[in-house]
Amino acid sequence: MRLFFYLILLNMLLFKTAFARVLIKGNVKNSNNSELYCYKPFKNFGNNEFYSIIKIDSLGQFMVDFEVDNPSFVKMVLSQQAIFLLVEPNDTLRISINDKNDVAHNWLEIEGVNSKGNEYFNEIYNKIPIEKFYNIRNLFEMHSTDRPDSLMEYVKKDMQFQVNWLDSLYENNLITKVYADYMKVGIHSVLASEVGKMCDYFFREGNKSSKIKSDLFRLVDPLNPKLYSCTIGHPYYDTYFEELYKTQKAKIDTSEIIIDEVSYISLAPEKLKDYLWGRALAIYMDLGPEMYDYCELFNKYKKYYNHDELVFFIEKDNPCIKKELSNRFKIIKDEGVSLDKLIKENFNKQRLYIDLWATWCLPCKKEFKYYNDDFYRFMSSYNVKLLYISIDDKSKEDEWIKQVKSLSLIGSHVRADALLKSSIKKMIYKNLTVSIPRYILIDENGKIIVDNAKRPSDTALKREIHRLFSSNNK
Repeated sequence: MRLFFYLILLNMLLFKTAFARVLIKGNVKNSNNSELYCYKPFKNFGNNEFYSIIKIDSLGQFMVDFEVDNPSFVKMVLSQQAIFLLVEPNDTLRISINDKNDVAHNWLEIEGVNSKGNEYFNEIYNKIPIEKFYNIRNLFEMHSTDRPDSLMEYVKKDMQFQVNWLDSLYENNLITKVYADYMKVGIHSVLASEVGKMCDYFFREGNKSSKIKSDLFRLVDPLNPKLYSCTIGHPYYDTYFEELYKTQKAKIDTSEIIIDEVSYISLAPEKLKDYLWGRALAIYMDLGPEMYDYCELFNKYKKYYNHDELVFFIEKDNPCIKKELSNRFKIIKDEGVSLDKLIKENFNKQRLYIDLWATWCLPCKKEFKYYNDDFYRFMSSYNVKLLYISIDDKSKEDEWIKQVKSLSLIGSHVRADALLKSSIKKMIYKNLTVSIPRYILIDENGKIIVDNAKRPSDTALKREIHRLFSSNNK
């Protein structure tokens, strides 16, 4: 009887600690933003694909809460600047963000457990992350002719150097052992992924690349359970399973492959495979919306894998509904017109938000996921119409039309001919270099009022629209 009682008590304790709340209270300074994007972790995995909108009140305050069962990364984005926090179950953090663009230091202040670790990571690693990978590339450039074991010795030393700050903070009781262990897994996995890329770049295929990668996988375990929640290191999964695919392709059940280009995911353990296929589906929907019938792939994913949280978020951007709504856009085929004439003839007395893009522009396509129901409703409330102008060449017209239909972006679409491109370059870019994506706001009189407006992903866009087209001017 006593044993039975202890078993019940143990189960209660395990259940109590399995899903613990994390609370983040924030304050934003020097900002006009009324919201930020928060990528809350899933129960067992990190999340870098699906966001929730968090409101910032008139005092600049906001609150984020969620449940985790392991230490996990949470990502927040304000004015296109990402903030990563590694949190543990039951953590309560207070953060202060200075949104002023020219702030180089002390832009993020954190109070709570492991605050020094999170501050340092965001200041040194996350603010300009690419700089931290220069050492890996430099090592390959200087030692690519060395033997694989010699090159890996340099890699090992750099990996240790990159996490020395964690050892120092832990020794001074400024971070927990758990925080240090998980952060090391995240950073080492990011660096390991970069090593894999450098192998592909310097050695292409061959014994040397395979030997280095084999040593790499022993040095940094790609199946470490801690990596599940370390969002920053998830590209390492692709490095590992893509290499494994070269020798174990025959073991894959092809009937369960969701996307051919990443069929190596099917070599992952079942729990990880469930997550990775959902992640891959979300990424391809964003970056290659014209490549597949995503309604069909989504249904296949639900049949074979069905990660509950991923299904929930993918359904919010439901590819099957998008397919049904493909008639909610209009293609304009005006030729030989300037920008002002295009506006006057097709959008007389209408406010416009113009999106300049091209079928080959990945940053442009990444913005498209922010054209959601909330975005459309907001623009409609201010009577702002949407116009998408592609700068693709005429040879790409068929591809442009194909992508317009698959993207199902509500509004009007135009492919710019030579005259329209020339007009845009003169009116928007002042005859300087044309770069995209670019966004323009036009008032009801056909006047350009902002020639470099905020992006859809920028939470400041709504403030900009409200300021220019306030309720008194609707």
